[in-house]
Amino acid sequence: SDNFTLSWRTDYFEDKQFARGLVGQTSTTNDNGATVLGNTLTGTISMYGGHILIRPEVKYDIADKPLYGVYAAGAAPVIAEAHKTNWTALIAVTGVY
Repeated sequence: SDNFTLSWRTDYFEDKQFARGLVGQTSTTNDNGATVLGNTLTGTISMYGGHILIRPEVKYDIADKPLYGVYAAGAAPVIAEAHKTNWTALIAVTGVY
């Protein structure tokens, strides 16, 4: 419809030489560099003649190493319960004048 659109984006990011700081960590290893495949689904709801845009977004990332999780307390940044996948969701509201 004129008031709703849906878009899909896929991103591939390779940082095997640790140039961007992607660190795969577990409690026993610190392996620098990683590869991430991200998929993002975004809806756009247009209101008031396109002057207000509401954009709900859901993103799913999958890495070749455990990059995501909860950091454990301590001097060294070590991820406890590390995962190779991550879900992110947000809603953005934009005013266009």
